[in-house]
Amino acid sequence: KENCHFITQELNVYETFRLFLLTDLHISNRRHANAFAVMNGKPFLSISISLATHMSALLDTLESPDLELSLQLEVDSLIEKVNFVFSEEEKISSRLLEKSLLLKEQAQQHIPIIIAALQAQEMS
Repeated sequence: KENCHFITQELNVYETFRLFLLTDLHISNRRHANAFAVMNGKPFLSISISLATHMSALLDTLESPDLELSLQLEVDSLIEKVNFVFSEEEKISSRLLEKSLLLKEQAQQHIPIIIAALQAQEMS
């Protein structure tokens, strides 16, 4: 793609979320930033760092282990990974949006269970 931006400005959660409307690809080592990409159906590469299981759990849930990016890769391999995501952009976006909707439904189903558990805790 044509442009690459590295954002250093401190943004609030709403400003950050809106940025994803402008992206073609998001690369981050931050789980919530990657979740924002998913919610917007944007392909992302999750940088694997010391909290590898933190990111792998997200990628496993999304059934997207192909979106993990190791900084141990050679430059050519990094470029190859980015090119892969761009070549599969529509397919990846569709998969992420589908998974996002499913996870949202599951979360909504959990809310009454959590409320009931909290109410039961208060009564005991």
